[in-house]
Amino acid sequence: MKAGINIFGLKIIKGITTKTNIPSQNLLKKLGLELKGEITLPDDPEELLLFEWKKD
Repeated sequence: MKAGINIFGLKIIKGITTKTNIPSQNLLKKLGLELKGEITLPDDPEELLLFEWKKD
């Protein structure tokens, strides 16, 4: 996160994980990302959870 923000100047960082991968969900939350909803990737019927962090 720090490299993305400080070195690369990212203002938005997103992460996705499966609904059943609780450890990954917890890690994304610990890193400061918030659950924004569900998404599906092209040609994949599985719904994934979308997390996002935005610079204020």
